[in-house]
Amino acid sequence: DSDGGFTLEEILVTAQKRAKTLQDVPIAVSAYTGETLEKSNIRDVRDLMMAVPAMNTTQAAASFQTVVNIRGIGTSGFNPGLEPSVGIYVDGIYRSRTLR
Repeated sequence: DSDGGFTLEEILVTAQKRAKTLQDVPIAVSAYTGETLEKSNIRDVRDLMMAVPAMNTTQAAASFQTVVNIRGIGTSGFNPGLEPSVGIYVDGIYRSRTLR
């Protein structure tokens, strides 16, 4: 906003295969702008634990072995054939658990 205030943007959720506004969908969402992430010095998924309530990450030796739990929901174990319970999208692209 030009006067220094905040602008409320509409978030559309398509989790049920139809677009609805976030206010009409009974889920919890943490949405941040790139500017907010930069100001908060959030550089990777592990840094998000500072901003997202009830989020926990664990990383083994390799970055593809990062496990994300939100509100206690997540997938333990590092089986490359098992997709995690918490999906991660980077720039609109799904980040799968496997190396390929």
